[in-house]
Amino acid sequence: MSNLPFALGAVAVGLALVVGVACRSCKEAPAGPLMLRSLTSSAQSGVQEQRVVVARDAAAWSQAWRDHGGLQLPAPEPPAVDFEREMVVAVFLGQRGSGGYGVTIEAIERTATGLLVKARESRPDPDTLVTMALTAPMHAVAVERVPGDEVTLALAD
Repeated sequence: MSNLPFALGAVAVGLALVVGVACRSCKEAPAGPLMLRSLTSSAQSGVQEQRVVVARDAAAWSQAWRDHGGLQLPAPEPPAVDFEREMVVAVFLGQRGSGGYGVTIEAIERTATGLLVKARESRPDPDTLVTMALTAPMHAVAVERVPGDEVTLALAD
């Protein structure tokens, strides 16, 4: 009987360790949707091919911003991002043959291996009068910084 308090104490410490490990893994972002903060959108990006960019640091964001703003002189400063807490996800549609096109990132979900980026492409109605200038729509958002290498784009219209 004199060992019972010691045994109960050992069990309590063991449970605390297990709960502590479980709580540490809970601090990692769970699978599911991430909160979005829109940074910028444009119909005139310098990026001429369709792609998704995930910038996890200032250098990667600066490069993506230079690629995007290549047509603008002088180049504007990129929107501010706190890379300690956030990362940038940008969807570039690539070149389109007229005006009236756009893209909106509607949701970003964390998956077991990375990110699922859900975006919607808007297209001009066939009866709508639009500029015949080439366009290249893009949208960039800031989201909570999460791990994962794989990025999948689900583009709806």
